[in-house]
Amino acid sequence: TPSTPSTLKEWDLEIKPQSHLLDINLKEVWKYRDLLWLFVKRDFTAQYKQTILGPLWHFIQPLFTTVVFLVVFTNIAKISTDGVPPVLFYMSGITIWNYFSSCLNATSNTFVANSGIFGKVYFPRLVVPLSNVMSNIVKFRIQFLLLISVILWYKITSSTTSTPSTPSTASTLILIPIITVSFNSAQTIGDSLRSVAGQSYPNIEHIIVDGASTDQTMQIVTGFPHVTKRISEKDEGIYFAMNKGIAMASGDVIGILNADDLYADNGVIAKVAAVFEDPAVDATYADLVFVDREDVSKVVRTWKSGPFKRSSMYNGWMPPHPTFFVRRSMYEKYGLFNTILRSAADYELMLRFLLKHEINLSYIPQTIINMRQGGKSTASISNRIKANVEDRKAWRMNGLKPHFFTLILKPLRKIKQFISHG
Repeated sequence: TPSTPSTLKEWDLEIKPQSHLLDINLKEVWKYRDLLWLFVKRDFTAQYKQTILGPLWHFIQPLFTTVVFLVVFTNIAKISTDGVPPVLFYMSGITIWNYFSSCLNATSNTFVANSGIFGKVYFPRLVVPLSNVMSNIVKFRIQFLLLISVILWYKITSSTTSTPSTPSTASTLILIPIITVSFNSAQTIGDSLRSVAGQSYPNIEHIIVDGASTDQTMQIVTGFPHVTKRISEKDEGIYFAMNKGIAMASGDVIGILNADDLYADNGVIAKVAAVFEDPAVDATYADLVFVDREDVSKVVRTWKSGPFKRSSMYNGWMPPHPTFFVRRSMYEKYGLFNTILRSAADYELMLRFLLKHEINLSYIPQTIINMRQGGKSTASISNRIKANVEDRKAWRMNGLKPHFFTLILKPLRKIKQFISHG
């Protein structure tokens, strides 16, 4: 029989379009809560039944991903985590990202994956994406508990391995890594190691980066317990090794002490640390003396640096690199040693830091390094010519233009060092 207006009102349910995007009928969803819970159990059960390891996969997956991140970003790319333990750094991000990506992938596929159900029976369509979000919460809770367990483990181990200290001890002081690069340096590295071990400053991280020496270098290093990190493997040169050492360092202010050189006295690092108590200081440098290779008490010439002026670098001036201490943040912000250069990468780095980026530099008017005569760029006239070519290249690499006399004056300034000594 034909329908009348009165019979149209007898429908049990009348479906109407939403009036706006956020018009969500939560009361209707609540009525179907049993179905929602059924979908949650279905989704969670399906997730772990599809793997051989079952629910253990929820633990193994973030751990495995963390290991991959450690290998790629920490060991290969050498990306800093700013003092945060890399395991915690990556696992915390992975835990949150896993939940977000799982929810996004599951909800974006709602209509395709459930088209068969949607075409046969009515229920609030919001139930399906909600079930995906809720089932992934269970997975998130498991992985979050794993993250909390790792954090607690780090807390417990760090507290048990650290020793109590007074406010004036190493725990309250800046950690200063000192990087020593060596290759077949058995004849001289002992002096360098002793000069670091004898420093009065207590919070030092001494890192040895060795180029797979074939002499007794590493055996000598092993005899110094103050060395905190060491590595011995083939590399592509001194600046590659320095970059490797910077990546290994975990302190705030980084210094480099060559295997041929030694600190002038036991208070050098304490003086450097005092300078960096000023947070505005980005780097510092000091004076240096060249000493005889066999008799380090015999001074050959004196390098008095003097206060820094930008104009000085255009007159051939540069600070002695062995006295150069730099905040780690400067390396992270402006880059490491440019390994394209073979003998002038230290000069290029200081041009980049001091002239191009104008970092804040402080001067210590004292001798802090005894440097053995015979550096790589000063060992012979031919090496000096090659170094001059690289010096010119260093300016070009930074988009800087020296005066025509800049690189002529640079080696000539050494004459003053002999006069000053005399």
